[in-house]
Amino acid sequence: MHYGLGIDTGGTYTDAVLLRGSDGMIVDSKKAFTTYPDLQIGISAVLDALDQELLSQVSLVSVSTTLSTNSLLEGRGTPVGLVLIAYRTASCRTGIPYPGSHSCARWSWSKR
Repeated sequence: MHYGLGIDTGGTYTDAVLLRGSDGMIVDSKKAFTTYPDLQIGISAVLDALDQELLSQVSLVSVSTTLSTNSLLEGRGTPVGLVLIAYRTASCRTGIPYPGSHSCARWSWSKR
């Protein structure tokens, strides 16, 4: 069995959710305080609170930060870029679909 991990660092809380890959069912979720400016502390706290056995079986990780989104929308902060780590077209097809999430089908990626 494989699982997906979603992490969101927000203005007040850092949230984490574990999804079962076979059906997208949420099997665990936790919340910790966001620790600005050192976000790693809050992320570590929320990961430590998740079921460690399930966490060890994670094969897909998605990280987002509402802090960055808010900074962009409010015109604060510095210029940013998008970083895709070890992106492969094949990995897009094996992702866990989740209602309201981004769809790889909407994007066209050039082969390099």
